[in-house]
Amino acid sequence: QDSIAAIGTVLQVLTPWHNPVALTRAWCLWETFCAVKLSGERRAQLLVRLPPSQEQAFLSGLTDNVRAVMDALVQIQTEKAEASSPTDRDNILAAVRQTVGFEAVDVAIKDQLREWYLDTAAELAARAARRAAAESPDTAAVPEGDSGDGTAAAAA
Repeated sequence: QDSIAAIGTVLQVLTPWHNPVALTRAWCLWETFCAVKLSGERRAQLLVRLPPSQEQAFLSGLTDNVRAVMDALVQIQTEKAEASSPTDRDNILAAVRQTVGFEAVDVAIKDQLREWYLDTAAELAARAARRAAAESPDTAAVPEGDSGDGTAAAAA
């Protein structure tokens, strides 16, 4: 936790968005948890990002299968997380056991990511709506009294 506080920022890149590799890695989960739970002077910022190549897939996934988002969150299980070094994995899992426990770590990460997923979905949907509006014909330029279909309304 001291290292995370000293660095001050944790970047979590979710790729692929529906089954992020980072959420299966012990170090990534521990660092994310530390960033979420540190407070006061030791506060660390958690930045969660999607690569640009995943943004449209994420938005499509939300409209086509919102369950995929929930499935991504359900799959967070620190106790089953992997590490390239067995010693690192053992040390991380021991730290979790000796401090708050696996459920607390998983819940804290899921809560933070759920909030991020919702905020990001709203932001991407708004961006897509603005893009669609910018690409559509400008109907606001129709003169008053004109129906916009090429026929003028009769003057009263």
